[in-house]
Amino acid sequence: MWIEQSYFRTREMYTVNSLNVNLRACAKPTKECPPITEIPRGSKVQVFNGVERFEQTSGRVSNWRKVEFDGRKGWVNENLLREQ
Repeated sequence: MWIEQSYFRTREMYTVNSLNVNLRACAKPTKECPPITEIPRGSKVQVFNGVERFEQTSGRVSNWRKVEFDGRKGWVNENLLREQ
């Protein structure tokens, strides 16, 4: 049986490098997604593999990462995270 590597969801540890980062819960990441909690600066989060690109109406593109913090999963803008 062949299983593609994409089925395996590995996680890496990152640190939040900005004040009060919103963890947003929705199927696709955008700034319009409702925040479910704030992640304090310096907190460690687990980041799932893969990056989701979001293009705003202005044409600006941002990368979002799926993370887990304090038992909750959601999206955080990649620019607000620092790899450990």
